[in-house]
Formats: sequence, C-alpha cells, structure tokens
Amino acid sequence: MKQSEFDGCAHASAERQRADVDASDLGLTCPAAYKIRGPRVRRAPPGRSLQFIKFVLVGIVNTVVGLACIFAAKAWLGWGDLAANAGGYGVGLLTSFALNRTWTFGDRGRVGPALLRFLAAFALAYPANLATVFALRDFVQVDAYLAQAAGVVPYTILFFLASRAFVFLDGPPPRSAEPNDRAQ
Repeated sequence: MKQSEFDGCAHASAERQRADVDASDLGLTCPAAYKIRGPRVRRAPPGRSLQFIKFVLVGIVNTVVGLACIFAAKAWLGWGDLAANAGGYGVGLLTSFALNRTWTFGDRGRVGPALLRFLAAFALAYPANLATVFALRDFVQVDAYLAQAAGVVPYTILFFLASRAFVFLDGPPPRSAEPNDRAQ
C-alpha cells in the first residue's frame, strides 16, 4: 500500500503498516488496518463466545434449580437419595433444555426431536464427566471434590459443542461480521 492510502485514517501508523494480520480478523475497515504487526489471529465467529457464556450461565441456573429440587424432595417429600437425585437431575435437565433452546441458541424447531437430541448429547457428555472424575480420583489421587469440579470441564465443553452442532439445529441464521453482507 502507498502512504497516500493511509492519509486521514485514524488507525495509520508506521508500526501497523509492517504487520501481517488481516483487518477482517479485527473487524476494522481502515486501509491501514489491513496490516497490523503480530501473528495471524483467528477469532471465533461473532456471537460464539457470547453463546458459550450463555450456555455456562444456563448451567449455573439449572444446577441451582436441580439442587433445590433434590433438597426439597429429601426434606419435604421424604424421598431417598437416589429418587431425589434423579428427580432433581430431571428437573435440571428440563430447565437447561428450555433455557438453552430459547435463550442460548434461539432454536425454533420442533421441541420433541430437539429434546431427544439434547438427551443424547447429555448421554455423550455425562460419561466424559464420570471418566474424568474417576480417573483423577483413582489414578492421579486427586481429592474427590477437586475431581468433581474438574469433571465439569469436559462435560460442559462436550455438551456445548454437541448442543451447537447436533441438538439445536433450527436457530436464527448466524449474524454476519460485515453489515453489507446481511440480506436486504
């Protein structure tokens, strides 16, 4: 690029002219922004990070709801541990499905098939949780409470990826990074 192309651009500087990152990676439109010093950076498409944050927040909500149901079933209904746990997990999963379907992924497809896919995603993610917990506890000798906390990581990642790729297929179209690319 010639120096004249940079005149009047707020992003222009000699350092930025010597670089190798595309402006499209940064969402910049200034000619000087086409070259910015540093390694090439790949960003997630717009909305993916926010979508993961929403997924985690829904997970927190469904954990609180599920635990409240477990405690209530034990204290007020006199249920045993297994029945209370199963009931609480069931309510928590339904809460997670409803919130993720509407808020996180904006799914507008049929509820029944999506719920079945959601349960299949859970059936994939939960064993990863258990494998992590037992491996850390039994083979690495990590404290059981820390192992439980560590088991949340693969569970959350797998459940999110499966939900995005397999469960909620009828969400809103992805938002374009460029305003000019949107349908008129």
